[in-house]
Amino acid sequence: MKKSLLSLLLILSLLLCITCAAAEEWVCPDCGQTNTGNFCPNCGAKSPIWICPTCGQSNTGNFCPADGTKKPDGSETGANTDTQPDNGQPVGTFKMSASDGTIYFVLEPDGRAIAITPNRDAGIRVLKGGLNSGKIETDDGTDTLTFAMDGDTLLVDGKKAERTTEIPWYTVRTSGNGMSDTFGHGDTVKVEWCDLTEYSRGDIVAVHYPDRGKTIYVKRLVGLPGDRLELIDGYLYVNDEKQDEDYINNDYRGGDINTMAQVTLGDGEYFVLGDRRNASNDSRYIGPLTADMLMGKVVEINP
Repeated sequence: MKKSLLSLLLILSLLLCITCAAAEEWVCPDCGQTNTGNFCPNCGAKSPIWICPTCGQSNTGNFCPADGTKKPDGSETGANTDTQPDNGQPVGTFKMSASDGTIYFVLEPDGRAIAITPNRDAGIRVLKGGLNSGKIETDDGTDTLTFAMDGDTLLVDGKKAERTTEIPWYTVRTSGNGMSDTFGHGDTVKVEWCDLTEYSRGDIVAVHYPDRGKTIYVKRLVGLPGDRLELIDGYLYVNDEKQDEDYINNDYRGGDINTMAQVTLGDGEYFVLGDRRNASNDSRYIGPLTADMLMGKVVEINP
């Protein structure tokens, strides 16, 4: 009985220690404001204090000196890493109503902002820059949006865009026959925004090539980071294994461009090809794509 009581007292003491440590004041190194929370509400800087999950001691170094526990990656202050990355910028999906329909805003950890407007001609706008600047311009420089956070609400040009769990989507009306016979010129595809972990080899994806303005291309994702790819007489080999691509018309396997020397993808690199292999503007010309060029996955095709 005495041992049980002693154990209970030790647990209560540990909880009290953690509670007190979590409330420790710290001075923001960026703006000088004194805080007690995990992040500075003035500038978004992250607290250097983390609580050891083993003994409850508060620390600022990479290891707890009391028991040697390593500082947890990405969660050292108990921060919600889904909404606040290490650089202090908000991430996630927001939406707001406009006179001509719903607008989604996807804020990425690297500072990119994607504006998505379903069922409209300019269905997606790739915005360059970071939220630190306050303003983000579209690739062609014709549109500038001002972003700010008010609690958990995103303000876009002063208008409220609430956080949402909805999956942003948009439509693309295709031009050209680079994906024949899967779909052809003038067909419409529905694209859903997705996380990098949701892409798989063989997916049909929307991509944004550098220096191509707002143009969105729709291609087949055939290579993931670390893959080795090779084209031999129109047949694709991935990691030395011939791929069973029953969606490719054999008439499209001919021509010089259907033979490609082996390419090894680096970390964060992706490779896309058109299904019409002898007439497609894809990674054979553009080169491997980086993650920020992936603009979602096709989930529906409407001829």
